[in-house]
Amino acid sequence: MSESDSNEKHSLVHRLFRISVFIKWIDGFLEFLAGIFLFIIPVWRITQFLHSVVRPELSEDPGDIFANAALNLAQHFSLGVKEYAAIYLTIHGAIKVFLMSALIKNKLWAYPFSILVLVAFIVYQIYRLIIHYSTGVLLLTILDIIVVGLIW
Repeated sequence: MSESDSNEKHSLVHRLFRISVFIKWIDGFLEFLAGIFLFIIPVWRITQFLHSVVRPELSEDPGDIFANAALNLAQHFSLGVKEYAAIYLTIHGAIKVFLMSALIKNKLWAYPFSILVLVAFIVYQIYRLIIHYSTGVLLLTILDIIVVGLIW
């Protein structure tokens, strides 16, 4: 492998790293915002919104997987679930925004610390997947694994 091939490969990996870190930053920011909204919006309002979105879809296709999942969420959405989700999303999102910002700024301490934190998130997300499968959590876990590999 020539030196120019090695530099091109390194450049590609670095670009993928920057893109994945930026995606994780956006993901963290959206999680943080979702957590804040959950703190503010009452449970009945969230349940009402989910029902209003799902009803028309279920009238067209009663077997719609996503609509049925949203209806199930609406039926089991309690104050405890809301508070847990709000706290989890706010803290999880803030940590990711902080760490990804440090990686974007190329802070050396952020590399090993980000790996440790993301591995902890991955372990927790795998635990959550075992208890209750979620495609969204699976996709976020895969993205976290890719980001850890690129940070490494």
